[in-house]
Amino acid sequence: MRRLGVRKVGSGIKIKLLLTAFSLFLLFFLLKSIGSFSISKVEIKRENADCVSDMQLLEASQLIGSSVFINDRALEKKIKDSYICIGSAKLKYVFPNRFVLLVQGRKAVLDVSELPDKKTSEDILLSFTGYANSSESGNILEVDASNSAQVNNTTYDYLLDEEGVIFGKNINRQNLVKVLVDTPDPKIGQRYESRVITNLVRAKSILDSQNIYPGRLILLLDRFLIAEGMPKIVLDLRQDTDQQLASLQLILQMAKIDSENIEFIDLRFDKPVVRYAPKKK
Repeated sequence: MRRLGVRKVGSGIKIKLLLTAFSLFLLFFLLKSIGSFSISKVEIKRENADCVSDMQLLEASQLIGSSVFINDRALEKKIKDSYICIGSAKLKYVFPNRFVLLVQGRKAVLDVSELPDKKTSEDILLSFTGYANSSESGNILEVDASNSAQVNNTTYDYLLDEEGVIFGKNINRQNLVKVLVDTPDPKIGQRYESRVITNLVRAKSILDSQNIYPGRLILLLDRFLIAEGMPKIVLDLRQDTDQQLASLQLILQMAKIDSENIEFIDLRFDKPVVRYAPKKK
Protein backbone atom coordinates (compact mmCIF):
# COMPACT_ATOMS: atom_id res chain seq x y z
CA MET A 1 0.00 0.00 0.00
CA ARG A 2 2.84 2.38 0.80
CA ARG A 3 4.58 1.62 -2.47
CA LEU A 4 1.36 2.35 -4.37
CA GLY A 5 1.10 5.70 -2.55
CA VAL A 6 4.66 6.58 -3.58
CA ARG A 7 3.86 5.77 -7.18
CA LYS A 8 0.75 7.99 -7.07
CA VAL A 9 2.75 10.88 -5.63
CA GLY A 10 5.48 10.41 -8.24
CA SER A 11 2.93 10.34 -11.07
CA GLY A 12 1.32 13.53 -9.77
CA ILE A 13 4.66 15.34 -9.74
CA LYS A 14 5.39 14.23 -13.30
CA ILE A 15 1.99 15.51 -14.51
CA LYS A 16 2.56 18.86 -12.81
CA LEU A 17 6.01 19.13 -14.37
CA LEU A 18 4.60 18.33 -17.81
CA LEU A 19 1.82 20.90 -17.41
CA THR A 20 4.31 23.51 -16.25
CA ALA A 21 6.60 22.79 -19.18
CA PHE A 22 3.69 22.95 -21.62
CA SER A 23 2.50 26.24 -20.11
CA LEU A 24 5.98 27.72 -20.39
CA PHE A 25 6.25 26.56 -24.00
CA LEU A 26 2.84 28.01 -24.83
CA LEU A 27 3.73 31.30 -23.13
CA PHE A 28 7.02 31.44 -25.03
CA PHE A 29 5.23 30.73 -28.32
CA LEU A 30 2.64 33.44 -27.71
CA LEU A 31 5.25 36.00 -26.68
CA LYS A 32 7.29 35.16 -29.76
CA SER A 33 4.20 35.50 -31.97
CA ILE A 34 3.09 38.75 -30.42
CA GLY A 35 6.61 40.13 -30.29
CA SER A 36 6.38 43.73 -29.11
CA PHE A 37 2.60 43.81 -29.62
CA SER A 38 3.09 45.14 -33.14
CA ILE A 39 1.36 44.11 -36.37
CA SER A 40 3.60 41.90 -38.50
CA LYS A 41 1.28 40.77 -41.28
CA VAL A 42 -1.78 42.27 -43.00
CA GLU A 43 -3.97 40.53 -45.55
CA ILE A 44 -6.05 42.84 -47.72
CA LYS A 45 -9.53 41.93 -48.91
CA ARG A 46 -11.41 44.34 -51.13
CA GLU A 47 -14.82 44.92 -52.65
CA ASN A 48 -15.27 47.28 -55.58
CA ALA A 49 -11.92 48.88 -54.75
CA ASP A 50 -9.71 48.35 -57.79
CA CYS A 51 -8.76 52.04 -57.75
CA VAL A 52 -5.88 51.40 -55.36
CA SER A 53 -3.26 48.64 -54.99
CA ASP A 54 -2.43 46.56 -51.92
CA MET A 55 0.92 48.30 -51.62
CA GLN A 56 -0.73 51.72 -51.69
CA LEU A 57 -3.19 50.66 -48.99
CA LEU A 58 -0.39 49.36 -46.77
CA GLU A 59 1.58 52.57 -47.23
CA ALA A 60 -1.47 54.74 -46.50
CA SER A 61 -2.52 52.73 -43.43
CA GLN A 62 1.02 52.31 -42.05
CA LEU A 63 -0.16 49.15 -40.32
CA ILE A 64 3.00 47.05 -40.51
CA GLY A 65 4.94 47.64 -37.32
CA SER A 66 2.08 49.54 -35.70
CA SER A 67 0.63 48.60 -32.32
CA VAL A 68 -2.07 45.95 -32.34
CA PHE A 69 -4.13 48.33 -30.22
CA ILE A 70 -5.20 50.53 -33.13
CA ASN A 71 -8.01 53.08 -33.43
CA ASP A 72 -10.36 51.81 -36.15
CA ARG A 73 -11.89 55.21 -36.88
CA ALA A 74 -8.53 56.91 -37.17
CA LEU A 75 -7.34 54.15 -39.50
CA GLU A 76 -10.39 54.45 -41.75
CA LYS A 77 -10.06 58.24 -41.89
CA LYS A 78 -6.39 57.98 -42.80
CA ILE A 79 -7.13 55.63 -45.71
CA LYS A 80 -10.18 57.58 -46.96
CA ASP A 81 -8.24 60.84 -46.81
CA SER A 82 -5.44 59.27 -48.84
CA TYR A 83 -7.71 57.70 -51.47
CA ILE A 84 -11.07 59.38 -52.10
CA CYS A 85 -12.33 56.32 -54.00
CA ILE A 86 -12.41 54.29 -50.76
CA GLY A 87 -15.72 54.29 -48.91
CA SER A 88 -14.85 52.22 -45.85
CA ALA A 89 -11.91 50.39 -44.28
CA LYS A 90 -12.20 47.95 -41.37
CA LEU A 91 -9.49 46.01 -39.57
CA LYS A 92 -10.31 42.44 -38.52
CA TYR A 93 -8.30 40.51 -35.92
CA VAL A 94 -7.10 37.08 -37.07
CA PHE A 95 -4.18 36.04 -34.84
CA PRO A 96 -2.11 37.83 -32.17
CA ASN A 97 -0.31 40.13 -34.59
CA ARG A 98 -1.97 39.29 -37.89
CA PHE A 99 -4.92 41.20 -39.29
CA VAL A 100 -7.19 41.42 -42.33
CA LEU A 101 -7.91 44.86 -43.80
CA LEU A 102 -11.40 44.90 -45.34
CA VAL A 103 -11.69 47.69 -47.91
CA GLN A 104 -14.78 48.78 -49.83
CA GLY A 105 -14.81 51.25 -52.68
CA ARG A 106 -17.43 53.96 -53.03
CA LYS A 107 -20.53 53.02 -54.99
CA ALA A 108 -21.73 55.54 -57.54
CA VAL A 109 -25.41 56.52 -57.43
CA LEU A 110 -25.31 59.51 -59.79
CA ASP A 111 -23.47 60.77 -62.85
CA VAL A 112 -22.68 64.45 -62.27
CA SER A 113 -21.61 67.05 -64.80
CA GLU A 114 -21.42 70.82 -64.91
CA LEU A 115 -24.36 72.90 -66.04
CA PRO A 116 -22.92 74.96 -68.92
CA ASP A 117 -25.47 77.76 -68.71
CA LYS A 118 -23.71 80.97 -67.64
CA LYS A 119 -26.69 82.50 -65.84
CA THR A 120 -26.80 82.61 -62.08
CA SER A 121 -28.53 79.74 -60.32
CA GLU A 122 -31.30 82.06 -59.17
CA ASP A 123 -31.93 83.25 -62.73
CA ILE A 124 -32.06 79.68 -64.02
CA LEU A 125 -34.60 78.75 -61.37
CA LEU A 126 -36.56 81.91 -62.12
CA SER A 127 -36.66 81.30 -65.86
CA PHE A 128 -37.70 77.68 -65.34
CA THR A 129 -40.53 78.33 -62.89
CA GLY A 130 -41.74 81.71 -64.15
CA TYR A 131 -41.69 83.29 -60.68
CA ALA A 132 -39.42 83.90 -57.71
CA ASN A 133 -39.83 83.88 -53.97
CA SER A 134 -40.63 87.41 -52.82
CA SER A 135 -40.31 86.56 -49.12
CA GLU A 136 -39.52 83.73 -46.78
CA SER A 137 -43.22 83.12 -46.36
CA GLY A 138 -43.36 81.55 -49.82
CA ASN A 139 -45.28 84.27 -51.67
CA ILE A 140 -44.57 84.26 -55.40
CA LEU A 141 -44.11 86.96 -58.00
CA GLU A 142 -45.14 86.23 -61.59
CA VAL A 143 -42.54 87.01 -64.29
CA ASP A 144 -42.10 86.41 -68.00
CA ALA A 145 -40.80 82.87 -68.51
CA SER A 146 -40.56 82.95 -72.29
CA ASN A 147 -36.74 82.76 -72.19
CA SER A 148 -36.15 79.40 -70.51
CA ALA A 149 -32.59 78.41 -69.71
CA GLN A 150 -31.00 76.33 -72.42
CA VAL A 151 -29.01 73.45 -70.98
CA ASN A 152 -26.56 71.38 -72.99
CA ASN A 153 -24.76 68.23 -72.01
CA THR A 154 -21.10 68.50 -71.08
CA THR A 155 -18.35 65.94 -71.63
CA TYR A 156 -17.06 66.10 -68.03
CA ASP A 157 -18.91 63.38 -66.17
CA TYR A 158 -18.09 62.41 -62.58
CA LEU A 159 -19.17 59.65 -60.21
CA LEU A 160 -21.03 60.67 -57.05
CA ASP A 161 -21.81 58.32 -54.14
CA GLU A 162 -24.62 58.38 -51.56
CA GLU A 163 -22.47 60.40 -49.15
CA GLY A 164 -22.35 63.20 -51.72
CA VAL A 165 -18.68 62.68 -52.60
CA ILE A 166 -17.33 63.00 -56.15
CA PHE A 167 -14.75 60.20 -56.22
CA GLY A 168 -13.89 59.62 -59.87
CA LYS A 169 -14.62 60.23 -63.53
CA ASN A 170 -17.26 58.18 -65.30
CA ILE A 171 -14.73 56.87 -67.80
CA ASN A 172 -16.56 53.59 -68.43
CA ARG A 173 -19.85 55.44 -68.95
CA GLN A 174 -21.73 53.61 -66.22
CA ASN A 175 -25.48 53.67 -66.75
CA LEU A 176 -26.38 56.07 -63.93
CA VAL A 177 -28.94 58.80 -63.38
CA LYS A 178 -27.39 61.92 -64.90
CA VAL A 179 -27.59 65.20 -62.98
CA LEU A 180 -26.42 68.63 -64.12
CA VAL A 181 -25.11 70.82 -61.29
CA ASP A 182 -24.52 74.56 -61.07
CA THR A 183 -21.19 74.04 -59.30
CA PRO A 184 -18.44 75.60 -61.44
CA ASP A 185 -15.93 73.01 -62.59
CA PRO A 186 -16.77 70.01 -60.35
CA LYS A 187 -13.68 68.20 -59.08
CA ILE A 188 -12.84 64.83 -57.56
CA GLY A 189 -13.03 65.16 -53.79
CA GLN A 190 -15.80 67.74 -53.89
CA ARG A 191 -18.70 67.10 -51.53
CA TYR A 192 -22.44 67.75 -51.64
CA GLU A 193 -24.80 67.47 -48.69
CA SER A 194 -25.51 63.75 -48.26
CA ARG A 195 -29.15 64.39 -47.31
CA VAL A 196 -29.69 66.23 -50.60
CA ILE A 197 -28.21 63.38 -52.63
CA THR A 198 -30.24 60.74 -50.78
CA ASN A 199 -33.45 62.69 -51.36
CA LEU A 200 -32.57 63.22 -55.02
CA VAL A 201 -32.17 59.48 -55.58
CA ARG A 202 -35.49 58.83 -53.79
CA ALA A 203 -37.23 61.49 -55.86
CA LYS A 204 -35.97 59.94 -59.10
CA SER A 205 -37.26 56.55 -57.95
CA ILE A 206 -40.73 58.03 -57.29
CA LEU A 207 -40.76 59.70 -60.71
CA ASP A 208 -39.90 56.37 -62.32
CA SER A 209 -42.74 54.67 -60.46
CA GLN A 210 -45.12 57.29 -61.88
CA ASN A 211 -43.77 56.70 -65.42
CA ILE A 212 -42.22 60.17 -65.50
CA TYR A 213 -38.81 60.19 -67.14
CA PRO A 214 -37.31 63.69 -67.20
CA GLY A 215 -35.14 64.63 -70.12
CA ARG A 216 -32.71 66.22 -67.67
CA LEU A 217 -32.28 66.59 -63.93
CA ILE A 218 -30.71 69.80 -62.65
CA LEU A 219 -29.47 70.44 -59.09
CA LEU A 220 -29.28 74.12 -58.18
CA LEU A 221 -27.66 75.64 -55.09
CA ASP A 222 -27.13 72.13 -53.66
CA ARG A 223 -30.81 72.24 -52.81
CA PHE A 224 -33.38 72.58 -55.60
CA LEU A 225 -34.07 69.73 -58.02
CA ILE A 226 -35.47 70.61 -61.43
CA ALA A 227 -36.90 67.79 -63.53
CA GLU A 228 -37.21 68.88 -67.14
CA GLY A 229 -39.95 67.15 -69.05
CA MET A 230 -43.71 66.85 -69.07
CA PRO A 231 -44.62 67.88 -66.48
CA LYS A 232 -41.79 70.11 -65.29
CA ILE A 233 -41.21 69.52 -61.58
CA VAL A 234 -39.35 71.45 -58.86
CA LEU A 235 -38.51 70.08 -55.40
CA ASP A 236 -36.64 71.41 -52.37
CA LEU A 237 -34.34 68.58 -51.32
CA ARG A 238 -33.56 70.15 -47.93
CA GLN A 239 -37.18 70.33 -46.82
CA ASP A 240 -39.67 67.55 -46.04
CA THR A 241 -39.10 65.44 -49.14
CA ASP A 242 -41.57 62.78 -48.01
CA GLN A 243 -44.36 65.36 -47.93
CA GLN A 244 -43.37 66.78 -51.32
CA LEU A 245 -43.26 63.36 -52.96
CA ALA A 246 -46.59 62.37 -51.37
CA SER A 247 -48.13 65.59 -52.76
CA LEU A 248 -46.63 64.83 -56.16
CA GLN A 249 -48.21 61.38 -56.26
CA LEU A 250 -51.59 62.76 -55.19
CA ILE A 251 -51.48 65.54 -57.81
CA LEU A 252 -50.63 63.08 -60.57
CA GLN A 253 -53.35 60.65 -59.49
CA MET A 254 -56.01 63.38 -59.40
CA ALA A 255 -54.93 64.66 -62.82
CA LYS A 256 -55.26 61.16 -64.22
CA ILE A 257 -58.75 60.77 -62.77
CA ASP A 258 -59.82 64.16 -64.13
CA SER A 259 -58.13 63.48 -67.49
CA GLU A 260 -56.05 66.65 -67.20
CA ASN A 261 -52.54 67.23 -68.47
CA ILE A 262 -50.13 68.97 -66.12
CA GLU A 263 -47.41 71.24 -67.47
CA PHE A 264 -45.69 72.27 -64.25
CA ILE A 265 -45.56 71.33 -60.55
CA ASP A 266 -43.63 73.26 -57.89
CA LEU A 267 -43.51 71.36 -54.61
CA ARG A 268 -41.35 73.80 -52.62
CA PHE A 269 -44.30 75.47 -50.90
CA ASP A 270 -46.85 74.30 -48.33
CA LYS A 271 -49.42 74.59 -51.09
CA PRO A 272 -47.87 73.22 -54.30
CA VAL A 273 -48.08 75.34 -57.44
CA VAL A 274 -49.68 73.40 -60.29
CA ARG A 275 -50.04 74.59 -63.86
CA TYR A 276 -52.40 72.65 -66.16
CA ALA A 277 -52.19 72.48 -69.92
CA PRO A 278 -55.08 74.18 -71.77
CA LYS A 279 -57.78 71.71 -72.70
CA LYS A 280 -58.26 71.15 -76.39
CA LYS A 281 -61.60 72.37 -77.72
